[in-house]
Amino acid sequence: MQYAIMKLRDGNGLLLDASELQMFDSEDAANIPVLGIEDEAENSRKAIIYGAIMPRVIPKKQLKRKKKTGEWDAEWVEGIYKEARSRKGFVHTYYSKEKNAFIEVAVEDIARLGEDGEPVYMGYGSLTPVAMLLAVNEHFSTTGKDSDFCRTLSLSYSNLNKPDSILNGKYLCAACKEEKRRPAELGGKEAVITVENWKDFVDIERLERVASKIL
Repeated sequence: MQYAIMKLRDGNGLLLDASELQMFDSEDAANIPVLGIEDEAENSRKAIIYGAIMPRVIPKKQLKRKKKTGEWDAEWVEGIYKEARSRKGFVHTYYSKEKNAFIEVAVEDIARLGEDGEPVYMGYGSLTPVAMLLAVNEHFSTTGKDSDFCRTLSLSYSNLNKPDSILNGKYLCAACKEEKRRPAELGGKEAVITVENWKDFVDIERLERVASKIL
């Protein structure tokens, strides 16, 4: 399993993935290099990614509710999603254990998509399945490995280093699979992905299949 809830001293939970745990075990985590999204702007591209929004910090009362009822509070889960949506356009970062570096991406849009193209709620526990439009450079890649299924994106705070940004985040974006198919009716291989048209390329069934494998 890629994700685990770590119990904090204050009783809250912290959701981390396996690569992040490995990074925090390093004695020099604060000095791990950052491969910035703006460092090689000429090589940037837009990527449609399937994944989910999940809480980074899980309040103690939510852990108790889950243990007692078997369910998370729906309003709290919705609030996590809205928090992530409010950060569209901001730089996020994930830790790559292959490169031993933090990789920056820009989250340009996030959407829960139903068959009619409108946002709908599809919840798997505390997980909200989403499609994301990312601006990435040549350093970005999805993993393709079941043992490390997703890249875990965290909001980058300008006043914090990357490890502290992870610890202080309210949510995480699990970026799991890239949609590379370009249907002929949408322009085929010559199609240009934009903020205006990217949702047209989303396969809802594939999004749901990907999300169902995260937890």
